Amino acid sequence: MLSQQSYEDSVELALLLHYTEIKTLDSRGYNGSYFIKENKIWIHDINYLRGKFDNCTDKELELKGYNVDDYYEYGQYGVEGFLQNIDEENRRLDYIDECKQFLANKGLNSDDFDSPCEKARSLGFNQ
Repeated sequence: MLSQQSYEDSVELALLLHYTEIKTLDSRGYNGSYFIKENKIWIHDINYLRGKFDNCTDKELELKGYNVDDYYEYGQYGVEGFLQNIDEENRRLDYIDECKQFLANKGLNSDDFDSPCEKARSLGFNQ
């Protein structure tokens, strides 16, 4: 079972990912609520959940309506990992924009190249 801090971090992450909190006392609830998005339930602690359902598989959890994909993509890294991934993606997108601007300044259309950044670097772009 998660510590209170881990649970609070998981709740924060679920909300950042646009899950909606549903208050409940039924078996879907963890600490009195569950979080749902696109008819799939957020997983706070996959090991606890597996034990709750007789050590079921990821596929069985999916069939019960849990979002196993989001757990592995986001949940196991927590809020800090999620925010770090966003920062890295934003830096990557900014770099691509700078490559495209470099090409535009040279009178070239970035859409003409499979890899605008590779072309920009071959022309001397160096960030």
